Amino acid sequence: MNKGIVIKASIILGFFAIVLGLAFGCSNVKDENVTPQLENGEDVYLTVGDITVTNQDLWDLMKITDGVNYLEKYIQESLLADYIADVTDEEIEQARIEQIYNTKNEDVIAELQADEEANTQLILAFEQSMILQGLDPTSDEDLRNYFQLTVAVKNYTRDFIEARTDESSLYISDEDVQDYYEDQTKGTVCALPIRFSSWNEANAVFDQFLLVPNYEDNDVWGDYFGTEDITSLGTSEFDSTNTQVLTDEETFAKFIDLYNFMNPTKEQLDNTTAIADLCTTYDGFEFDYAELNDDVFGTSGQATLADTLWNDLTDGSDEESTKPRYTADVEVIEGYQVLLYKVSEEDVTAYADLDQATKDALYDELLEDSITSGNITTAIEDKKAEQELEIFDPILKLQYFYTNGEEYDNKGSETLVATYGDMDITAQELFDYMEDTLGVYYSMEMIKVDSLLYSDVYTSIYGDDYDFLNSDNETMVEHRDQLRQMKAAFSGDQYATYGFSSSDYTWEEFLVVAFGSTTESDVLLNVYVMANLQPFAVEDMIEYDRAVAVIQSKFDNYLNLDATHLLLYLDNDWDFEPDRFNDYVDELDAADLTEYNDLVVQFEDLVKSKINNDEYSFEDIVNEYKDSLIDDDDNDWKPFKEYGFYIMTEDLGTIDQDSLLNYDSDFAAGIERIYNSLKNDREDDDTITEFIDNQVIPSDFGIHFVIAEANDFFDRPSAAFDNTDTDYIDAFNNENDLPTQAQVEKFIELNWASTVNETVDFTIPTAVNDAIKEYYQETWDSYFTSTAYTIAITEYLLENNVTYTTDQADNITFLNNIIEVLYEVNFVDEYITPLED
Repeated sequence: MNKGIVIKASIILGFFAIVLGLAFGCSNVKDENVTPQLENGEDVYLTVGDITVTNQDLWDLMKITDGVNYLEKYIQESLLADYIADVTDEEIEQARIEQIYNTKNEDVIAELQADEEANTQLILAFEQSMILQGLDPTSDEDLRNYFQLTVAVKNYTRDFIEARTDESSLYISDEDVQDYYEDQTKGTVCALPIRFSSWNEANAVFDQFLLVPNYEDNDVWGDYFGTEDITSLGTSEFDSTNTQVLTDEETFAKFIDLYNFMNPTKEQLDNTTAIADLCTTYDGFEFDYAELNDDVFGTSGQATLADTLWNDLTDGSDEESTKPRYTADVEVIEGYQVLLYKVSEEDVTAYADLDQATKDALYDELLEDSITSGNITTAIEDKKAEQELEIFDPILKLQYFYTNGEEYDNKGSETLVATYGDMDITAQELFDYMEDTLGVYYSMEMIKVDSLLYSDVYTSIYGDDYDFLNSDNETMVEHRDQLRQMKAAFSGDQYATYGFSSSDYTWEEFLVVAFGSTTESDVLLNVYVMANLQPFAVEDMIEYDRAVAVIQSKFDNYLNLDATHLLLYLDNDWDFEPDRFNDYVDELDAADLTEYNDLVVQFEDLVKSKINNDEYSFEDIVNEYKDSLIDDDDNDWKPFKEYGFYIMTEDLGTIDQDSLLNYDSDFAAGIERIYNSLKNDREDDDTITEFIDNQVIPSDFGIHFVIAEANDFFDRPSAAFDNTDTDYIDAFNNENDLPTQAQVEKFIELNWASTVNETVDFTIPTAVNDAIKEYYQETWDSYFTSTAYTIAITEYLLENNVTYTTDQADNITFLNNIIEVLYEVNFVDEYITPLED
């Protein structure tokens, strides 16, 4: 059975109940138009217990909720039938891969696939989404049904764009291809880069080498030869009496000197090297434009670096260029001070000299990039405009006007919902089409409503009167009062900002487009009554025993603290972000690993000394590190700067057991150790609020040093309670920190009463309540989601032997398949579902 692609998360139109706060109603939609009828409207769709759903019942709900969307989809599939037939298996597989990994980028896909845990989760999420739509993710046929329209739409859009003429904004001209080529294709640049951690460091190095950057604001360097201490002079005091302008060649030699100074552990460059010989003599100084601007792996710092190298500097080959050869002063990139000397830029083949095959390939790339959502809409709308659409069904006409602004002046039809060109679309055909995709889901919603509406729950709240508009039940009267207020607001045009002006819509029309309802009674039912009844659908699901493992896990793994960290890291690839540190360490040989381990110990000892003895903050350490000179023998940080380490600090804010999952696993383990250490310290002295770690934490980002603080939620909430001197009931007595079954069940009783507007004759001690909320609240909230309601009605159907007139076996299989997935996506792993009983 094909359950199709489009499934709404919640069938009841709750959106406007949220946006507008409340709903309003009206009498029947007054429309003299003929409404098309089903051929088999009176036939039974399903029966469960005393409840029967007919095809007409199902059609009315599907049509008013999703009819316009599926009419559009039905027409689209007809328009693109030839394209759908031509979709290949390879295209289906490519679409599957793209949906799983949410990208076309092969490098990103490969990286995600290499991460076993991430790959498993992504594939599972995709498979679950298919199962929830009644599809088998292992079935080639179902995969084709799932993806073929999407692929066909893209293929049609591609052909549509190719067929445009130069009068169309979508037309891809040869000039467009040339611009694309020239924007994307840049020759490799050879450049000498130098990076400083701070302006103070850069300025001190310039002074040490007697260099005057941006001398006289002329984009050149000056060489100071005066007798006064250079550090005592202001910018305006450098002139021809004490400073001479350096030539490009002399500046390049100074660049080499600075590079060697800042990178003492790297291969030292000969400062007599000719400019043109840098990249033929030494490795590591070539920059690739495409890599620096990669949409996925490129960083903002790399993009700035590329812009400077390719757009702001010249390589000297163009004598007419007014651009400088090098940065006359430091350029700030991602907080670093950077100097760049552009040696050369590789020539690229002029577009005019490319062979036709290469131009065709470029055209195809640009064409593929042009298949955007906006252009897809343009292409499909253009295709639809080839034939005339006429809608006859009154409800669909009104909704189409709301979504598309187009009106149809006809009196309806007894059988046709619409015509498109020569194609007649009957109510029966659209019903069959929608039922195949949505029938089971919408019928589940109808069963949920009916099972609650005709139950003791309803009568306990509203009595036995189902005449919502005339009932004198107090609660129903309140609902009608809210209705009247809403109707007055509509009449006063207070909803015009939401697209519902009373000058455009009658009250009756408004109900249809905003609430999917044709009567005031329907609005009262769907918005007010069901809001009160719906919680009872999950009442039987709420059991303490199912959450025992959840409570224990949250109790055992409780963690909450504030943390700040210091990070020592490498950035050898010039992306201005920490390198993959584990990969770096793994590649070290024995001697290099020994050197590295020695440095780690030194760093740990030095940081502890700075903090404990010198009373430094992390900010003090970072500033001192960045400003210090690499050749200063009195500089405590010299060995780390020589090694190539950079440093940063960051306030991580509050970390709890949930947010900890987002951190590097090694770092997370370190935070857990720190939390337990601080907890132990506080057990001896609860005035202790800070923990300065006594060891570094290596992670894939670098070497961390952490200071943690106990916040207001640091101590694990305790459910221990003795009511000897209180008026609380004995159920709350507990000698242990972990909540007892009696405590949790009282929490459930009280919160259930609050949910259904009832009262209880007890209260929960504040500390006990806080503890239970910490360990159980997530589970409690999970019961009141649209997914949980779907679980409840699915179980109801299966337990009460639902009978479908057609496709009984397939529909029962579908219900059994989705319930497992629904539990998986709605509850945490430790939750014990009935499927595990």
